[in-house]
Amino acid sequence: MAIGEMISDLVAVGLFQYVLPFVLAFVVLYGLLDKFKIISEQKNINSITAIVLGLFVVYFARLFDVGNFLGFFISRSFLAIVAIMFALMISVFLYHTLNNNGLIDEKRKATWGLGIFTVSLVLIYLMINSTPDAWSILFGLETGIGSQVLETGIVFAVILFFLAWVFESQDVVK
Repeated sequence: MAIGEMISDLVAVGLFQYVLPFVLAFVVLYGLLDKFKIISEQKNINSITAIVLGLFVVYFARLFDVGNFLGFFISRSFLAIVAIMFALMISVFLYHTLNNNGLIDEKRKATWGLGIFTVSLVLIYLMINSTPDAWSILFGLETGIGSQVLETGIVFAVILFFLAWVFESQDVVK
């Protein structure tokens, strides 16, 4: 039996449509439930809950055709993911350089880190969008979903920076 026939048989049985998505959902859900003890500290209750939720995930994913949506979303948002990772690398480099030279206050390290990341993300976004139709030139994207993902990332980074700045500036009363 050739490998192509084996894969065709596995597709016909539903391995890729039902079994593997269920196993992935079960493993992720069980790991989260077991790690954070959301529902119970007993492993058997967490496993039964993960099985039920995994079955729901598979059912609703097939019902609403989530597989095609995720494939479309992931393929279209690749540039945004690369841009966020590049901003993270720049941020880590700048943060460690400033920290090693003693330019970052010990009490405001989280604020500095988030601020550097936010500025890096905004600069990368501005560089990408300075070219007309940069998203369609680079990846043939007509929908601009990569731009929307990057814009959402910038909004979250700004919110996190603001929260870190507010909560770090308050004195803790004991």
